[in-house]
Amino acid sequence: SGSHRWNRISCNIMEVAHVINFPYLRQTMRSNLRLWIPFTLICCVFLVVMCGVFTPTNITTLSGMADGTFAGNLLSGGTLIAFMSNFYYAVMAIIFPMLYSIAVGNGLIAAKIDNGSMAGYLATPVSRTKIVCSSAVYLIGSLAAMWIVISLVGIGAAQLFQPDALDVPSFLIINLGAFFYHFAISSICFFASCVFDSSSTSLLVGGGIPLLFF
Repeated sequence: SGSHRWNRISCNIMEVAHVINFPYLRQTMRSNLRLWIPFTLICCVFLVVMCGVFTPTNITTLSGMADGTFAGNLLSGGTLIAFMSNFYYAVMAIIFPMLYSIAVGNGLIAAKIDNGSMAGYLATPVSRTKIVCSSAVYLIGSLAAMWIVISLVGIGAAQLFQPDALDVPSFLIINLGAFFYHFAISSICFFASCVFDSSSTSLLVGGGIPLLFF
């Protein structure tokens, strides 16, 4: 029944909240804001520029000039959503959030072990489980916030520069897919950060595997 499902959801939320240390989570958010803002800003700027320069005539002309090349393949498709899919979501939307996941994922656990700050956290009543779970929640939440901001900026820029040219439902689905892609990438980075107590090894494995896939 509906009430039974709601009770189960409520119990799951309570269980998750029980393993999160909110002061530690807030401190993690503050310390990583200097990374989140630039990477999000870069992704948004590229998206705004693409919306500003796109016109079907320009893209058709450039595609004809680059016909038969890799650039020609990227420029194929005469709609704004096709242009975004072939160019922005093939390169920019992959590489920049990936670099963010690598840097933050390593810094959440392995780098703190390396520089000795983790010992200070463990000297407090905060358990290892709460530190790891709080860090994981931050990483997932920051990626979700990043893609929410990118989605809103993309819709706003499209309405400003190309009114009614953007297929908004498809755009949101693409962004949802991008978020889940980076959710998987960040999981690899965070797993390596938890397994290895050396920051260099964590970066080698957690960053090397996603870059190799790319």
